[in-house]
Amino acid sequence: MRFHFLASCLFVCLIALFGGIPSVASLSVPRKRLSLPFAWTQSVTNASIPFDVWESAKAIGDKLRVYTDEQLHEYSQLISAATPKINEFKDTMATAVAATNDLRDFIERKADGGFSLERISRKSSLYPCQTPKMPVETAFVKILAVEGISERDARAKFGEIEPHVKNVLLVTGQLVDNHPILVKTLVFSGAALLIPEAWLLRPILALFGFGPSGPVKGSAAADAQRRFWGAAVAEGSWFSHLQRAGMKGIPGK
Repeated sequence: MRFHFLASCLFVCLIALFGGIPSVASLSVPRKRLSLPFAWTQSVTNASIPFDVWESAKAIGDKLRVYTDEQLHEYSQLISAATPKINEFKDTMATAVAATNDLRDFIERKADGGFSLERISRKSSLYPCQTPKMPVETAFVKILAVEGISERDARAKFGEIEPHVKNVLLVTGQLVDNHPILVKTLVFSGAALLIPEAWLLRPILALFGFGPSGPVKGSAAADAQRRFWGAAVAEGSWFSHLQRAGMKGIPGK
């Protein structure tokens, strides 16, 4: 069984799915340090596109989590053979999110002058590209360096998070290999579960060229999307999910 979602850190590549289904037959997971094609950009947002997926998802809040849980439950009922792995996916995601919570607490303790998302976002696009490829771990270290955290501490924290994220990708890859129909639901659900940790995801994604409404033209993210999911983006693929989630009520509220 072979599968590949491009990255080993915090769904960097999974969130690139703004439409289209990848061909999983030829996908593979690198055995050693994972890296992405790298193309630094001076600007990682597009002011002409007012809709920000992250902000809209956060605004929906608990409704989004309820919605994604319902989606996964419906597929568990529909495809009974996938139920154990779907449950494992939810458990591994919860563990990865908990590890990210620990990272946030660590940064708040260690950061010079307090943790600042704005400062990270502002400085994360200033590093010049030195090599055609850069390991995700190196990008992670550079981001934490903005907050005054040493390379040694940053690499140690990355080592704590990486196994959890790899496990998420492993379980996700197994599900997609056996049940390709689940790919969009899994990717959207994974992203939704990570919304509370957008403080970390956004600057990391920005480093790889993910703008607020999708991959920035000419970036590594855009190149990855074209290569693995095709150039065409299905209109409304994320927006329709967010719209349906926003219209649902929360039980007991």
